[in-house]
Amino acid sequence: MMHPADNLADNRRRIPADAWVLAAVFIVSWAFRFLSTTNFHNDQYMHLAWANQVLAGELPVRDFVDPGMPLTYLASAAAQLLFGRGAWAEAVLSFTLLSAGAALTCYLAKRASNSLLIGLIAALIQIVIAPRLYSAPKIVLPLMAVWAFWRYTDRPSRRSLVVLAVCTAVAFLVRHDHGIYIWVAASVLLIYLHRPNGAKRVATYSAYVAVSLLPFFAYVQWYQGIVGYVRAGLSFTDAEYRGRRVDLRPQFDLTPLVLQPPVINVRWSSSVDAATRAHIEAEHRLEDPAYLREHTWQYRLADPSASNVRGLINRQEIEDTAGIDRAASQVSGVNETMLGQLGRVASQRGAGWLTVLLKRENAIAWMYLLFTWVPVLVLVFLVVGWLRPSWGFHSGQMAAPVVMAATVLSVATNQGFLRDPLDVRLADASAVTLILAAWLVGRFNPTLSMPRAGLPGQRRAVWPRSAIAAMVMMTIAIGAAGATLLSAAELGGLHRALEKARVVEGPRIMARGARQTISDLNTQPPIEGWLASGDEQRELKELTRYVRECTKPDDRLLVTWFAPEVYFYSERKFAAGLAFFYPRFFSSPAEEEVAFARFRKQTVPIVIVDVSSYEQSFIHDHPKLAAHLADEYAVAGEVTATDARYRVLTDRRAVPVRVSTPWSLPCFQ
Repeated sequence: MMHPADNLADNRRRIPADAWVLAAVFIVSWAFRFLSTTNFHNDQYMHLAWANQVLAGELPVRDFVDPGMPLTYLASAAAQLLFGRGAWAEAVLSFTLLSAGAALTCYLAKRASNSLLIGLIAALIQIVIAPRLYSAPKIVLPLMAVWAFWRYTDRPSRRSLVVLAVCTAVAFLVRHDHGIYIWVAASVLLIYLHRPNGAKRVATYSAYVAVSLLPFFAYVQWYQGIVGYVRAGLSFTDAEYRGRRVDLRPQFDLTPLVLQPPVINVRWSSSVDAATRAHIEAEHRLEDPAYLREHTWQYRLADPSASNVRGLINRQEIEDTAGIDRAASQVSGVNETMLGQLGRVASQRGAGWLTVLLKRENAIAWMYLLFTWVPVLVLVFLVVGWLRPSWGFHSGQMAAPVVMAATVLSVATNQGFLRDPLDVRLADASAVTLILAAWLVGRFNPTLSMPRAGLPGQRRAVWPRSAIAAMVMMTIAIGAAGATLLSAAELGGLHRALEKARVVEGPRIMARGARQTISDLNTQPPIEGWLASGDEQRELKELTRYVRECTKPDDRLLVTWFAPEVYFYSERKFAAGLAFFYPRFFSSPAEEEVAFARFRKQTVPIVIVDVSSYEQSFIHDHPKLAAHLADEYAVAGEVTATDARYRVLTDRRAVPVRVSTPWSLPCFQ
């Protein structure tokens, strides 16, 4: 017979079922992001450029400009030390943070709604909307804040307040605006929870945050001064948002969609002449030819039938195609969206009316509507709950102060994160909105009940229990959840992610793809993996390889626009203390003097210029640096790409030792 003490110890050792569910969500999310990722977006390289600068021995603020996100690139630097230099370390860090966000979404949504199913749906939406890897902090930090709000509300002790303050300080160091959003929401929580003495508790909380951040501000004051640091951060924020604010609410487009032939790319064999190409184009109905690069052309495929596609991809004159599932002989289109593909299928099967709804514009409009109105509806419910306590809107595990604080945080993140292009940025603001939506669903649950006054053990329904009411509410909930999930999948490019993951091809092919992804992201030097990733930005990739091969490891590079990937893949430190140039960022006379003084002390044999942005903004924002480049640097050559023109400048004092091909540019090693 088991002793009661042994039974208690066994229960303590047993892992709760919820923990297994959260672990499964984390693993599924990590695997999905891993299998569907082939490269980074260029904002990710901003963190990597700063991280490499730190790993080279430089300090932020003292040696280079930090616009307000020190812990972001310090985490990237730590990942580089832990997993090795290269893209793989950054990928692992981002996958892990986003997957932790998915698991935390499931946990908080489940608690808010008191339903595991709703928690899993919220996590699924978070996964398929696929925030970009560099947006991981925008997902994790607000969710951590909601957890800290909840923890403090359940146990309003000094220890819980310290935990809340530390979460705020960490968020501030990851990116300063994140910390400010959380501080505002936490202050609302404390004022509401401790009224009428809430101001005193806010002061205590703010003091804890200030103490946590004191070493950082002392460091900034020592090397730059807080005023100058704040000015640089504000100019970065202004540059980020200038011309990209959402002034007009996206509208639903309910007109029938006129289907166009899908767009595909064809890479022809080098031996194919113009006459042969024209004959094959006519035979396979390849229309509207547009030259892209080298031997690659873009077409509209007027006949997407399987037999025509199969004949096309089997031609020996064609080396490769894009926009075609070669295994299934089906056309997916180069840039065709998931809803566009579904609309095409629906139209082909006699359900053309569905094309009214199946549009990317409608997915954007629906998600924007959801994100902006969910906080409003929550506030309405809170007010109704105060006026009619008997309706039970304040019941449930998520107490009203937590709901209020989460609502404030949702509004703040919506204002801070939602900007053009909306189809990319909506994912950034999804975290807290999903928790609030889960709480709302819990309030609308037809089975929600509350104690009947004066009758212990008996309960009465808040909402009618009639079959009609239950059916209507269930239909609305399922429709809204379906629209949200479908819209999230569209915005996250789920169909492309599944193609990259090769899910339909079976476990063996998926495993092979996984090994290839690890190999590509671990390629040394990293530039070789970037070159092998495709023909996009081919000229810039070749210029980056030129810089790596033709400069010494301790030389620096200056790139005069936003292209931090060049620093990462060339493995060269950026010059002038600036990892990128935005219009009007770090461009005051005093700031330019700092950048110019740094540049004069550094060895910078090569400068790469994007001609368009250089003439439009760089020479106006940085006249002293531009004048120095005109006087001390010579034009070594120009490279024309499909959508850009690059100019290579070289230091007149640097002596070349050889000439690089294919553009006959000078090499300095």
